[in-house]
Amino acid sequence: FDDQLINFEFDKSELLPESRDFVSQVGRFLASEKHLWENVKIEGHTDSRGGDDYNRNLSDGRSRSVAGELIAAGVASDRIAAQGHGEASPLDSDESEIAWARNRRVEMSFEGVTNAKRLRDAINKIKFKTFKPRTCDGETCR
Repeated sequence: FDDQLINFEFDKSELLPESRDFVSQVGRFLASEKHLWENVKIEGHTDSRGGDDYNRNLSDGRSRSVAGELIAAGVASDRIAAQGHGEASPLDSDESEIAWARNRRVEMSFEGVTNAKRLRDAINKIKFKTFKPRTCDGETCR
């Protein structure tokens, strides 16, 4: 159960407004439904541009941004593990604007899930209420 992605702008670790709203709502849900899960793993990633150390620090910042928003929404910090991986695990290995946009992300995965369907359905419901569809024209995504 690791398909929850949060995307970021180039060279930024701050959550986009719609991402902040999504993470905050997920955090409130997780805080109110503690029995559905034990731990959440937050893994930050970058695109391939930039040096290894820079990208690792940027991905750490992205994972900390998501973890901080979850904590602010009521999730206990001892149930969150946040880590950055830099550019080591791309979703798309192409060298294009679209690929880079897909790779600038944080992934959330859950351990000790007692009811995966309930957890997944709730998070997807929040996602569909929060995010507007992204459009990509040629090489530019917005």
